[in-house]
Amino acid sequence: MADIEDYPEGEFHGVVHLLSDEQMSRLDAMELTYHRIVVNSINYQEQTHLVYIYKMNIENQPIGLPSERYLDIIIKGCEYYKVQPEYINRLKYQQAVIPRRQPHMFQSFTNIPEDVFYSVEELTRRNGNDPTLPLWLSINGKILEYSGLPPVDHPEYEFQKRTYTLVKLRFGGREVTQIMAKALYEPLYVIPSNDTDLCEQHRAQIEDDLYCRINNDQNKTYWKPIGRLRVSDS
Repeated sequence: MADIEDYPEGEFHGVVHLLSDEQMSRLDAMELTYHRIVVNSINYQEQTHLVYIYKMNIENQPIGLPSERYLDIIIKGCEYYKVQPEYINRLKYQQAVIPRRQPHMFQSFTNIPEDVFYSVEELTRRNGNDPTLPLWLSINGKILEYSGLPPVDHPEYEFQKRTYTLVKLRFGGREVTQIMAKALYEPLYVIPSNDTDLCEQHRAQIEDDLYCRINNDQNKTYWKPIGRLRVSDS
């Protein structure tokens, strides 16, 4: 996840968008792990403007490189809005990245119980709104169950609480493959408007992304595959 921090010797080029209050509220709802702050910006005509940027709520995150996918999106945006070519070239040729995972490296959820199927209705009911039911989501028809929050005094509680809130709001009780494909836009593939727009490799890439997120050190004990989604032919 990207963040912004003070760096007096550096510069960051971008684009300022004029949004309505309603649009800003929608953006706030999307950026659940961030909050808005006001900073000063200088445009290419040396004019200053106060603008909003998003700052991460989670402190002390490890510093890392951007992914190749993420940098590609930034470069495409810079090219579209005609950011200075020198800056674009710096991103293209000087910025180190975490390379894309190649298809032969993709991982998937394979330990799915045999002959266990659940209906769309059963999945939908487990959207996190009923405290008596566990939180479920489905990826490529594979249903995953969240084991529940740890005790309040557990060192992982705050992280898991944020994760649970985010997953419940965006993915709870839903088949998330197409949703994730839109939210985690990958320039190598089209943005899907329906399930048929998702090729097999794109589906595998999305499942690999979720697999890596769920099987990291902070999440791997909280999710487990419990069955498959039964989809009607009609």
